[in-house]
Amino acid sequence: MDCCYHGRTDSYATLVSGQAAQQNPLTLDGSRSFKSWWLATVEYWRYNLPGFGLVRVRLFPYAKTVFDFLEQYEHVRALKGIDQLGPIRQVLPGAHHTRYEYLMAQLAIITELCHLRGQLPAGLSLGRRRNTFGTIDGLGQDPTNGEILMVFAMLGNIGHLPSTFSGERALMKYLRDHRRSAAAFRSGLPEADRERFDRALRTNNLYQFNYLIASFLLDRYRRRQGGASIADFCQAILRSFTTLQSGETDQSLVALWNLYRSLRRLTYLALDSHYAPVPFSLDLASIFFSLEHYLTDVFVEGSAFQEALERLEGVMRDTVYMAAPQLINHARVGDEILDRLEALDPEPATIGALWDLMGPDRDASTHFTAPSPPDEHGTPTGPIVQLAYDLDPALATSLLPDPLGWERGARQAVGLRSCRFAADFDPRHRHLKVTAALARTSSTSVRQKAALRVGKQLLDFETRIAELDVQLSAASATRNGLALLRFLLPQVLGEQRRFRLRTLPAVETSPVVRVYGSTRAAEVIGTYRDWAKGSGLLGADQLNEVVQLEAALRAIDYRGAIVAFAGSTEVIQSGQIVAEFDGLAILLSRDVSQPVLMIVEAKNTQSGNTEAEAQIRSQFRRLTIPDQDFEVSHLGTKGAYATVTLPRQGT
Repeated sequence: MDCCYHGRTDSYATLVSGQAAQQNPLTLDGSRSFKSWWLATVEYWRYNLPGFGLVRVRLFPYAKTVFDFLEQYEHVRALKGIDQLGPIRQVLPGAHHTRYEYLMAQLAIITELCHLRGQLPAGLSLGRRRNTFGTIDGLGQDPTNGEILMVFAMLGNIGHLPSTFSGERALMKYLRDHRRSAAAFRSGLPEADRERFDRALRTNNLYQFNYLIASFLLDRYRRRQGGASIADFCQAILRSFTTLQSGETDQSLVALWNLYRSLRRLTYLALDSHYAPVPFSLDLASIFFSLEHYLTDVFVEGSAFQEALERLEGVMRDTVYMAAPQLINHARVGDEILDRLEALDPEPATIGALWDLMGPDRDASTHFTAPSPPDEHGTPTGPIVQLAYDLDPALATSLLPDPLGWERGARQAVGLRSCRFAADFDPRHRHLKVTAALARTSSTSVRQKAALRVGKQLLDFETRIAELDVQLSAASATRNGLALLRFLLPQVLGEQRRFRLRTLPAVETSPVVRVYGSTRAAEVIGTYRDWAKGSGLLGADQLNEVVQLEAALRAIDYRGAIVAFAGSTEVIQSGQIVAEFDGLAILLSRDVSQPVLMIVEAKNTQSGNTEAEAQIRSQFRRLTIPDQDFEVSHLGTKGAYATVTLPRQGT
């Protein structure tokens, strides 16, 4: 039977047809008719949604029953205190919207969809009843598709801890490292969900974990009157959404969950772009007012609207969700929450202890709230570098099975007080961001040492990517390489200076090389030289610059981590170019007491080596690099290079 609330009207005639009322003489207390029960069970609210105004939310019987049930355990209250963007709010204070507001926005859109006439895209009817997930005691009929969407919108939020994904990744790490606690969590899930829990820990599927927490919490509510049927119903919905396979034969179920994914993305992008500092955002008011007319465009994959959402999501990912400062703070919060969990004594190794830890009215607010925001007292707020990778999702687990563990290991290798690392995937595991930051308050010499060690850790990470035979595009390799150079150069040549890196567009090979050993670096630069020569894009002078860099790399006989650049580097101070280098390399494995910087100058003339040496010395005087801190060597007749010990700019 199609939904009795399909159609834009508030009249009971369209809420329940006369025939339906006659066929459903259900009474809950022996006296109330189905009609009076229905009207009493439909909840109708108005909610002021920023960016739109007043929206209407109608909770139909199944949704209202679940909503009221969850509120008995203070889940709704908890959502009002959880920031939608979690610790991102510490970096972007204006992003103060809550999980409750996010839920209300979803429920408002579902309400509007339920009141549209006719079928939705893919032949889906939100009014059609579905017997896939069972029923809740006392409600009699199967739930409609619309009610299922409303219930799932609630369930997708109640599993979030106060610090959202930052705290949840800490809990996942804790459970991976503490088998007794993991066994207790597992035994607290329905048997049908336990293998999914094992897989989530094994594959570090952070973006599925809140659904498992929701299922765990629901299982604790079974003893309340009516709790068993509500828990079964809700857990079945959670299980369906998170385990839906591409070969699912029930196409109407596939269409239902695809619809939910679309409206969820529409909702969080609309709200988050409204609160976050991005140059454009979605107009929720226009979407609501034109929902019926543009229904297919808004919710069907492949439409122009969906393509626009995809682009907006990419912007939000790069500037809000996974921007460098936000990721560093995400890692900091997760790390400090993990410290709290590891300090628990005794270990929460029973179902009851875990319930005490995670329940909305228990200790979750103590253990999982974000610690104080970053300050100037040792928390890394200084120079930041971020590398980005587009990957096959199938490689995610092999590459980074334990992000928080990698962050801790890298930080330990560099120095706990001098840096912070962050690494995480987007929800679809297609994009990986790896970020590092230096502590602003450490001395210049400490930051110099830390910067080189950070560079080495990032190169080691890229070595792991290469071992998985991941082929990064030349453009991606160049973008990451230039980002690393912009991070390192201020540390080795002075933070008061800016650096402009000029190079050809990367087409087949990158001009930025990050490998172990100067000989290997020379070989890769040789590949770039061959491509540049064949492309005809470089003149004779520019080609000589690449040749001289290759020769310098072969001359220094260095076996450690190295980043080299076959392009022009302009050093800018007080708005003026004070030096320009034809090529350079930074030796990441060296201690700062040894030469760690190599500068190359090329002159395509008969006495080019002496001209190059003279230019090096002249530029170093302008950079106030003392003579005793560098040594110049000739490269045949057309170039020279200098190896430089880091100048000290004070502490």
